[in-house]
Amino acid sequence: GLGEESTELIQLKKALKFLAANPNHPGLQSHPIAQFDKVFGGKVFSSYVQNNTPQAHRILWLYGPKAKQITIVAVTPHY
Repeated sequence: GLGEESTELIQLKKALKFLAANPNHPGLQSHPIAQFDKVFGGKVFSSYVQNNTPQAHRILWLYGPKAKQITIVAVTPHY
């Protein structure tokens, strides 16, 4: 789980830094995930929290609301 100072939390913080700096960072493997577009009302992307881990936690996010901003809508175990 995402407990205090857990490995998962440390990895999440690192992934969020990468995401803030460059949503297309290779380690994030960001990609559109159309199944959530209607739920969140926009083009939703999924990014890996852990590198090269198929069952990794994912960050679901959209661009906006303003230029050079993203909105995180969920952090979830692999769906």
